[in-house]
Amino acid sequence: NVVEEDVGFGPENMGVPTEEIWKRVNESLKAVGMEAYRMQSPNKLSGGQKQRVAIAGIMAMKPQIIVMDEPTAMLDPSGRKEVLDTVHELNKKEKITVILITHYMEEVIDADRVVVVDGGRIVDDGTPREIFSQVEQLKRYHLDVPHVTELAWELKKDGLPFKDGVLSVNEFTDEFKRVCDADFSVHGAQVSGKENYSENNYSKVIYCFDCDKQDSKEDDRKFLEKAKKYCKEHEYEFVWFCKDVEDVYFHRAIFGCPSIFSCASKASKSKPTSG
Repeated sequence: NVVEEDVGFGPENMGVPTEEIWKRVNESLKAVGMEAYRMQSPNKLSGGQKQRVAIAGIMAMKPQIIVMDEPTAMLDPSGRKEVLDTVHELNKKEKITVILITHYMEEVIDADRVVVVDGGRIVDDGTPREIFSQVEQLKRYHLDVPHVTELAWELKKDGLPFKDGVLSVNEFTDEFKRVCDADFSVHGAQVSGKENYSENNYSKVIYCFDCDKQDSKEDDRKFLEKAKKYCKEHEYEFVWFCKDVEDVYFHRAIFGCPSIFSCASKASKSKPTSG
């Protein structure tokens, strides 16, 4: 069988007329961005593409609500992004209510409502910002929080006045600049005085968050070497946020002994020295 037959399977079983089935198949494949693959075998698609075809099949049955139970499980980052982009489009453009069950907290930061369930009971209910402002409570339920949320929380515990519920990299960057009173200069990540860094320089800073722990050290090394070359050629400063102490020394070796601005690491019993 081919993709378009898979998508039309549900409506056919519901007794939808043939002409209407093909209309729905066309609309559904277009909605999930899979029109170009309609004549391909599903077995030749990537994990993310298969999930998008599955979503198209559900859409062809014209539901008002779609319940997705960990739709991105076992997918690589690219596949996860494909599926989540499709889910957002369904909700915004097709006006379909989506109930997403997931353990990946980054997947719910754009939700209208987050419900936390523990042992079959609802233990919390609110907006993403309300929920993720309660980091310690979520950890008691053995749930993670988005990486930038946890980093801001760790820095706040270390005495920096970060607001609660930071959800995105852009929010974290804005908060970091605010907390540092706009006096942020970097060789690695060093806080400096106004005399060394003017306000006009802020567009010349690249912020990088070490969020993907699946990368190998070799992948990190290749990326950092490219970043180092790019920053040197374009006169950019490079800021790398990482949570593990050993990563600090790894990055330091590549960038040539930069200074370090650090918070306590859970992997270490003592705080690394701030520079």
